Amino acid sequence: MARNKTHPKETATPILWQQPQLPQAHYGGYLLGLIFFGLSVFGLVRYPHWIWAAPILVSALALIANTRIRYSYRQIEALLLAVAVLACLIGAGLLTGLALNVAR
Repeated sequence: MARNKTHPKETATPILWQQPQLPQAHYGGYLLGLIFFGLSVFGLVRYPHWIWAAPILVSALALIANTRIRYSYRQIEALLLAVAVLACLIGAGLLTGLALNVAR
């Protein structure tokens, strides 16, 4: 008799949809990441300098980590990714300001 074993991730609900405030924070992280990414690309076009690579890279990392939160099934994984997103967004904001001062 064959047992029907399903992978736990196929039956579990992602953490993002278990907590009521997480989807709002998730979309807020996307919005801030896109804003910093767009400002950095605009700054690169307006004031060409190699220093714009840092905020572009950090904001892209924030967007990647934020996307990964959507598919996390464990709370500790979601928490670590959320901290990484927050650190990357703060870093992207600081690096965007620094790049703007240096490139001008």
